[in-house]
Amino acid sequence: MFQREEKKAIIKIILFFFFLDLSYLGKDKAALIEALWLIISVLLCFVIIGFIPLIILLVKRQTRLFKYIKEYESAPCVGK
Repeated sequence: MFQREEKKAIIKIILFFFFLDLSYLGKDKAALIEALWLIISVLLCFVIIGFIPLIILLVKRQTRLFKYIKEYESAPCVGK
């Protein structure tokens, strides 16, 4: 049904929403830093300054999501 490259891209996109995509790629240290950044910025959201790190984190992650989507779109399709 799906090619191997398509499956990898789909898995990365799904894991992205659970903050597990970096762990899947073998970047455990970066995944831990990103998770801590998320937790700290959510806790700081009760103070006005907490929204700034949260927005920075979401923008950083957004570029990675677009990379995964492009990877899925550029995967070779045998059926067409």
